[in-house]
Amino acid sequence: MSKKHLHRPFSKLVGLTALMVLMCVYFSFHLLQGERSYFTLKQLEGHSASLSDDLGVLEAQRAALEMRVRKMRPDAVDPDLLEEQAMFMFGPRRDNLVQIIDPSASMSPDMSSGMSSDSAL
Repeated sequence: MSKKHLHRPFSKLVGLTALMVLMCVYFSFHLLQGERSYFTLKQLEGHSASLSDDLGVLEAQRAALEMRVRKMRPDAVDPDLLEEQAMFMFGPRRDNLVQIIDPSASMSPDMSSGMSSDSAL
């Protein structure tokens, strides 16, 4: 046997090992860098968590607005809300309009001041 024939499997082994090392380096680099990398995944997860928090706030605001709209439907009109809207749009009906504050009345969530408006002569 010649020496050239004995070195052939060794050179194939070195070439195959070098190819495997280069492939590991290539895939490791792309695992850590790029648009589909581990760091991008963590950044997107953080962004998703902040958007979920924003979604919770927006859903609460929407629920409050839907409750207010529900109270303004013709079949279930809340008299206090109707009077508040009328006073806001048209102003006081008379110059001698007096607001009476009832401390024993329960505050509804949509009334910020806790006052009920009643007209007195």
